[in-house]
Amino acid sequence: MKKKEGLLKVYNVDSLSAIADDEILMLAQLGELGLITQSASCKVWAFKSEHELAEHIRKALELGKELSVSFGWGEFYGPDKITVEFKTDD
Repeated sequence: MKKKEGLLKVYNVDSLSAIADDEILMLAQLGELGLITQSASCKVWAFKSEHELAEHIRKALELGKELSVSFGWGEFYGPDKITVEFKTDD
């Protein structure tokens, strides 16, 4: 799993925001940012835009964690719920 410092060095930038959204999403989808983040990157439908998903991935990288996205069906008992968490892959 690539870490923040490694990405900054590879892309020769000072911050994660300088890396294009499509690059962040591609790395996530390829599993380069961890398996939990890879799974989350497939749930782009849970976000308003790809940019919002990329920002969540950047935040996870800043925290040294992975992005986890889960969806709970309300099943007529409550609203559907999307949960976004930052986890450590232990």
